[in-house]
Amino acid sequence: MGDRWPLTIDSGTLECRNGAEVVLSSGGTVYALNGTAKSSKRYADVSSVWADDPSTAGLKVSIGPLIDEGLALC
Repeated sequence: MGDRWPLTIDSGTLECRNGAEVVLSSGGTVYALNGTAKSSKRYADVSSVWADDPSTAGLKVSIGPLIDEGLALC
């Protein structure tokens, strides 16, 4: 993803689980990326590794492209 990488971790494995849960596994932790994965309450909250937007205080970098890639795996 290059410059579009929205997380503070360097890499991970993107997956679609249970038909619609987009998650990213990294360093033994599985992070919920989309609402469906978050609502399952089985995965870690991605906000702990979600990068701040350097151009706008208080906002995060868009995670949408990562979720879109994950949904394409479903």
